[in-house]
Amino acid sequence: MYGGVLACALDEVLGIAALVSGATGMTVSLTTARKGATPYGVPVDIRGRFAGQEGRKSYTVGEFVVDGKVTAVATAIFVSERRD
Repeated sequence: MYGGVLACALDEVLGIAALVSGATGMTVSLTTARKGATPYGVPVDIRGRFAGQEGRKSYTVGEFVVDGKVTAVATAIFVSERRD
């Protein structure tokens, strides 16, 4: 699967993980790494987890999993807007 599609899907899932945890904000950093081929036409699990919060920053991690094997990983930082 094309790496840009993986990054887009991971950004969305990691954003949902942050939102479900009660955090808000926009992606300011998204780091992805491919760990193997992600084939077309097979079921894929895209997993995201909230990893913590520090001030306005929220941290998430996630991965693509095919047949129990991690094929891509990601970390993201989301920053909420200032409330002055």
